[in-house]
This record gives sequence, structure tokens and C-alpha cells, in this order.
Amino acid sequence: MGNLNLGTIECQECENTFSCRIGLSNRSEQELNLSCKECGAISTFHVSEMQKLSMTGVKKSIKEPSYHIDLHLDFPVFEHDTHPLISPFMMSHIMGGELNTSKHAHDMHLLNSISDNIVDIKNTLGFYLKKKHKPFSRKVSSYLNIEENSLDNIQAEMLLFKYLFEIIEPFNSQELTNTSIDLFLNKIKEIEKVSSTALKSFTDEVSNSKFTEHSINDAVKIYQKILSKEVIFRPSLFLDHVDKYEDEKLPFLLSTKDFEYISDLFKDISEVLSRQLVTVAGLNNLLKRNDHNKFEVTLSAKNKNLEPKSLKAYADLDFGRKLSFIDSSWLKISSDIADNQLRNSTAHYKWEYDPSNQVIKYYPKKEGLNRTVSKELLLIDYCKKVIESFRVFHEINFLLHMVNLKSLNKI
Repeated sequence: MGNLNLGTIECQECENTFSCRIGLSNRSEQELNLSCKECGAISTFHVSEMQKLSMTGVKKSIKEPSYHIDLHLDFPVFEHDTHPLISPFMMSHIMGGELNTSKHAHDMHLLNSISDNIVDIKNTLGFYLKKKHKPFSRKVSSYLNIEENSLDNIQAEMLLFKYLFEIIEPFNSQELTNTSIDLFLNKIKEIEKVSSTALKSFTDEVSNSKFTEHSINDAVKIYQKILSKEVIFRPSLFLDHVDKYEDEKLPFLLSTKDFEYISDLFKDISEVLSRQLVTVAGLNNLLKRNDHNKFEVTLSAKNKNLEPKSLKAYADLDFGRKLSFIDSSWLKISSDIADNQLRNSTAHYKWEYDPSNQVIKYYPKKEGLNRTVSKELLLIDYCKKVIESFRVFHEINFLLHMVNLKSLNKI
């Protein structure tokens, strides 16, 4: 920990000068990036484990700086007119308080471990996808410090979720995951009390069709991707501990990768989450109408029935429409995660990104030859959207696992 004060540095492309300070993370290797405010050129600062610094794209200067910028991997940073006395760590400590800063430090320690072992983690999840149960069991058992066993498919799935429970903690606490699991088990028991036959019909359909298996496998690919890109989410995870951070006059900035690094993540998570909602809807229908295929009647202005005729038909709906047909859901899901405009804009490459101020401009409407209607989002807020969507995705992935276990009478 601590700071590296670089003094005045100069962009090698346009000769723009500014002062810079790097707040040090506990990450063994730190790569920080900065876009020149004038020309947008990218400069990179690499801090080794021995705190040796190398820079590309900039050089030391004796000129007067025109502004100051702080860099830090773990906390949001700000641009200032002059060198401020308060560092990013101290600013975050003031905003979040001692307890919350301590919680964030704990999460960052876990992310450092993930970063150090990311190749091993991706390989382990890859073994699961390829049904290489022996190396999968060996890797997970070593990580969790438990006895290694021979596995069949459902035992491998159970071990997968023990593994996910541990490695996703910085993004979704184990306490919250346990709360979700308890809710899922209670709802399944509630349905079973009313009609075990109706519940079995549902679990048989989604399991025998391999819908749950395919959905869990798709989810594993998302875990691989988000864990390999964890460094960009660190400051946004800190904002979980800050109330009304949007009220700050200075925009929160990131010191690492740019938008292109994660531009497809919101879309990818949304695609998998959209499929996962089938399980939520099926259980909702059982709770409300004792039939997983029976949705609430919804009439158009001309008295035409709009609701899906079956769960299979529901599966083919767009994400936004899926949420509208889960009436008074037992599982609270914010409509914000189904941001079709943002998802479609990123999916169809209808966006622009300004690295100097980290503003994403996206174009959500079909406008023929024109692009006039746009929306804007800061990179750190996009990261928060990804995290919020990922947390719902992660919870429902555990629900898919509970349904699989129920279909095999394992719970």
C-alpha cells in the first residue's frame, strides 16, 4: 500500500502535461492505464511486485502541469485542477467509512487470489464443461481442501456449485447466496406440499430436455469471462458501500481497461439470464396456478390473449417481455437488468466511447441512415450494471441447480 507520486509527466503524442499519483493496490502486478485528456492517446503504468514502475506513452517533464489525475486499481479516482492532499484511498475511506473500506479490502484480497490463479480457475471450469470429471475433481478438491472422489454427472454439478460458492464471493457474498438458496428450497417445498405431481412434471420437463444442463454450462462460460476481467470491476464493487454516490460533483473514473474490454459482457449475461428466467417463470406459475405452463391471462386492447401458451413458448420470448409475464414474482428482479436498449446497442456495435472522460454514448433506436438519438453512460456505471445483472444471474444459476437436484430426488 501507499502512493507513488510521479510529479509532472508529459504525453508523448501531444505534449500535454499533468501531474499524476498512483495509489498502490496489494495486487502483485499492477497495470494502470490513462487516456490523455487532450488527444486521447493511451499511456500505461506498470508497477511490479517490488514497486518498480515502468511507463509507456508518457515521460517525465519539468513543465508546469495543466491538471492532476490520480490512479488506483481498487478505488474510483477523480481528475483535479491541482494536486489534492487527499489520496483515492483516503477519499474512499471518507465516503465509505472504516467498516466498509475494510469489507472492500477483504474482497480485494480475494480478487488478488483469483487474479493469481486465473489460469487454474479457467482450466478447472473448462474441465467441467468438457465432462473431464477426474481432473475437475482433482482441481476443485485441492482448492477446497476436501477429499477427491470419482464423480458422475450430478456429483460433478454439486461439486461445481461448491466451487462457485467460494470463488464468486467478492461479487456476491456467501451470506446472500445462502439466503437465496434457502428461499429456493422453501418455494420448492411449498409447491410440493400443494402438488408433488405438478412439481415433478415441471422438473422432469426442464431437466429431461437438458434445459437446466445447457443453461448451467452457458453460465460457466460467463463465470470464466467475468473472473478473467475482474480488475475493471474493483472500483464499482467499492461503490456498493457508498450511499448516493451519484450526488458527487466529480465523475468517478477507472484507472484500468476501457469499455471495449467488457463491451460484450452485459449482452452476454443478459442472453443467459433471459434463458434462466424460464425456471423462475415455471415456479411462479406453479405457486400461483399449480401448472408450470399456465401464465396469468393478459388481454390486448382488442381482447386478444397475449400470454404464452406454455413454458416452451415463453422460452422463445425476448428478455423484456419475459419479465412482464412473471406476475408478482416470488423472486424480486429489477426491470433495470433487462435494459434492452443498452443490450441491443452493444450487441449491434452502435456505440462510441471517449476514453478521455470515459463516457459511453450508445444509440438505442432504429433510425435508418441517421444516428441522432443517443444515451450516455459513464464506464463505471456500465460496470455497475454488469455486476447487478451478474448477481441476479448467479442467484438464478443456483436455482437451476436446485431444480436439477429435485428432479433426481437429491433434495
